[in-house]
This record gives sequence, C-alpha cells and structure tokens, in this order.
Amino acid sequence: MADYQCYPIWEPNTKEYNINPFSLPISLQLGNDLMKWAAQWDKTLNWDNPSNSGFNSTEEESFFISEGKRLCETLNNQLGNQFEVEFSYSPQFKE
Repeated sequence: MADYQCYPIWEPNTKEYNINPFSLPISLQLGNDLMKWAAQWDKTLNWDNPSNSGFNSTEEESFFISEGKRLCETLNNQLGNQFEVEFSYSPQFKE
C-alpha cells in the first residue's frame, strides 16, 4: 500500500506497522523497485494543497497500479508461504 513519506509495505496489528523492504528476506533489486514505486507515489503529493494530490491522468494511475500489482506478486514469490501478501490501493486521481 502506498502512503506518503512511508515504506510501501505494511503489517497490520504490529508494533512495526510500516516495514522497510530491506529488512525482509528479498532481493536487493526488489527492495529498490519497491522504494522507487513508493517514490512515484510521493511525487503525487501537492505540499501546498494536499487535498489536491494525486495522479495527473488515469493513465499514470493505471500504470502505478499495474506496477504495484507486479511488485506484490514478486514480493509474494520471494517471501514464500511464510507471509501473506496482498495489494491494496485507494484511487487518488485528481478530478
């Protein structure tokens, strides 16, 4: 799940709710890709008017979602069945 100024991985109901990808047993490449994906999200933040944050087009948002799902699948494959991994996203397109 993407959230501004946060790591892109979350574990509900734990003390370390927001998880640094590099603390997980995954490849360095996947960790870097997850951080790049989170940075794409951070770029959509309008610091002057946060309520006006979001992607500039539905195409940009669709690409972001597709990339997030791909990363989620890769994360799931690398972590194996000892973790439950799911993709979550709330639409943020600017009207």
